[in-house]
Amino acid sequence: MVRRWATQNPDQAAEWLIKNTTGPFREQGMGQLTGFWAEKDPQRADQCLKQLPDLPERDGIVQSFVQMVANWAPELGAREALTLTQPGVRDQQVEICVGRWLQTDPSSARQWLEEANLPQDVKDKCLLPLNN
Repeated sequence: MVRRWATQNPDQAAEWLIKNTTGPFREQGMGQLTGFWAEKDPQRADQCLKQLPDLPERDGIVQSFVQMVANWAPELGAREALTLTQPGVRDQQVEICVGRWLQTDPSSARQWLEEANLPQDVKDKCLLPLNN
Protein backbone atom coordinates (compact mmCIF):
# COMPACT_ATOMS: atom_id res chain seq x y z
CA MET A 1 0.00 0.00 0.00
CA VAL A 2 2.72 2.47 0.99
CA ARG A 3 4.78 1.95 -2.19
CA ARG A 4 1.71 2.54 -4.34
CA TRP A 5 0.75 5.64 -2.37
CA ALA A 6 4.35 6.85 -2.49
CA THR A 7 4.23 6.93 -6.30
CA GLN A 8 1.24 9.26 -6.20
CA ASN A 9 1.83 11.46 -3.16
CA PRO A 10 4.85 10.56 -1.01
CA ASP A 11 4.46 13.56 1.29
CA GLN A 12 0.90 12.59 2.13
CA ALA A 13 1.92 8.96 2.64
CA ALA A 14 4.68 10.00 5.05
CA GLU A 15 2.37 12.28 6.99
CA TRP A 16 -0.25 9.54 7.30
CA LEU A 17 2.34 6.98 8.46
CA ILE A 18 3.73 9.30 11.11
CA LYS A 19 0.31 10.27 12.47
CA ASN A 20 -1.51 6.94 12.22
CA THR A 21 0.98 4.16 12.81
CA THR A 22 3.45 3.08 15.48
CA GLY A 23 6.18 0.56 16.07
CA PRO A 24 7.18 -1.98 13.44
CA PHE A 25 4.41 -0.97 11.02
CA ARG A 26 5.60 2.64 11.03
CA GLU A 27 9.24 1.63 10.70
CA GLN A 28 8.48 -0.77 7.84
CA GLY A 29 6.19 1.72 6.08
CA MET A 30 8.61 4.61 6.38
CA GLY A 31 11.43 2.32 5.30
CA GLN A 32 9.46 1.42 2.16
CA LEU A 33 8.61 5.04 1.54
CA THR A 34 12.14 6.34 1.90
CA GLY A 35 13.35 3.35 -0.12
CA PHE A 36 11.04 4.33 -2.96
CA TRP A 37 12.15 7.95 -2.69
CA ALA A 38 15.79 6.89 -2.51
CA GLU A 39 15.43 5.10 -5.85
CA LYS A 40 13.53 7.89 -7.59
CA ASP A 41 14.75 11.04 -5.86
CA PRO A 42 17.44 10.53 -3.21
CA GLN A 43 17.57 14.26 -2.40
CA ARG A 44 13.84 14.25 -1.63
CA ALA A 45 14.20 11.13 0.51
CA ASP A 46 16.97 12.87 2.42
CA GLN A 47 14.68 15.87 3.00
CA CYS A 48 11.95 13.55 4.30
CA LEU A 49 14.37 12.08 6.83
CA LYS A 50 15.48 15.51 8.00
CA GLN A 51 11.84 16.38 8.70
CA LEU A 52 11.09 13.24 10.70
CA PRO A 53 10.00 13.98 14.23
CA ASP A 54 11.86 12.30 17.08
CA LEU A 55 10.27 8.86 16.72
CA PRO A 56 11.33 5.68 18.49
CA GLU A 57 11.63 4.07 15.04
CA ARG A 58 13.76 6.86 13.57
CA ASP A 59 17.08 4.99 13.70
CA GLY A 60 15.60 2.00 11.87
CA ILE A 61 14.13 4.25 9.18
CA VAL A 62 17.40 6.14 8.74
CA GLN A 63 19.45 2.95 8.67
CA SER A 64 17.20 1.53 5.92
CA PHE A 65 17.75 4.69 3.87
CA VAL A 66 21.51 4.62 4.42
CA GLN A 67 21.71 1.02 3.28
CA MET A 68 19.63 1.82 0.20
CA VAL A 69 21.78 4.73 -0.99
CA ALA A 70 25.21 3.52 0.10
CA ASN A 71 26.12 2.23 -3.37
CA TRP A 72 24.88 5.06 -5.59
CA ALA A 73 24.59 8.11 -3.31
CA PRO A 74 27.13 7.38 -0.56
CA GLU A 75 27.50 11.05 0.33
CA LEU A 76 23.81 11.19 1.33
CA GLY A 77 24.14 7.92 3.20
CA ALA A 78 27.18 9.09 5.14
CA ARG A 79 25.51 12.35 6.14
CA GLU A 80 22.36 10.59 7.31
CA ALA A 81 24.35 7.88 9.08
CA LEU A 82 25.78 10.59 11.33
CA THR A 83 22.29 11.10 12.76
CA LEU A 84 22.04 7.52 14.06
CA THR A 85 21.99 7.48 17.84
CA GLN A 86 23.82 4.20 18.48
CA PRO A 87 27.55 4.92 18.03
CA GLY A 88 28.48 1.41 16.87
CA VAL A 89 25.75 1.31 14.23
CA ARG A 90 26.50 4.90 13.22
CA ASP A 91 30.20 4.24 12.81
CA GLN A 92 29.64 1.04 10.82
CA GLN A 93 27.20 2.73 8.42
CA VAL A 94 29.51 5.73 7.97
CA GLU A 95 32.44 3.41 7.21
CA ILE A 96 30.45 1.60 4.52
CA CYS A 97 29.28 4.81 2.87
CA VAL A 98 32.61 6.59 3.05
CA GLY A 99 34.37 3.52 1.66
CA ARG A 100 32.14 3.63 -1.40
CA TRP A 101 32.32 7.42 -1.64
CA LEU A 102 36.12 7.27 -1.64
CA GLN A 103 35.92 5.07 -4.74
CA THR A 104 33.88 7.60 -6.71
CA ASP A 105 34.92 11.02 -5.38
CA PRO A 106 37.94 10.69 -3.09
CA SER A 107 38.61 14.40 -2.58
CA SER A 108 35.04 15.20 -1.49
CA ALA A 109 34.89 12.12 0.70
CA ARG A 110 38.17 12.95 2.41
CA GLN A 111 37.13 16.56 2.99
CA TRP A 112 33.78 15.50 4.46
CA LEU A 113 35.43 12.89 6.64
CA GLU A 114 37.95 15.42 7.93
CA GLU A 115 35.13 17.76 8.99
CA ALA A 116 32.72 15.08 10.25
CA ASN A 117 31.97 14.88 13.96
CA LEU A 118 33.38 11.38 14.39
CA PRO A 119 36.01 9.87 16.66
CA GLN A 120 39.46 9.88 15.06
CA ASP A 121 39.69 6.08 15.13
CA VAL A 122 36.54 5.85 12.98
CA LYS A 123 37.98 8.35 10.50
CA ASP A 124 41.22 6.36 10.38
CA LYS A 125 39.29 3.13 9.83
CA CYS A 126 37.41 4.70 6.91
CA LEU A 127 40.71 5.55 5.23
CA LEU A 128 42.43 2.26 6.06
CA PRO A 129 41.80 0.52 2.70
CA LEU A 130 43.40 3.49 0.92
CA ASN A 131 46.52 3.27 3.06
CA ASN A 132 47.23 -0.37 2.07
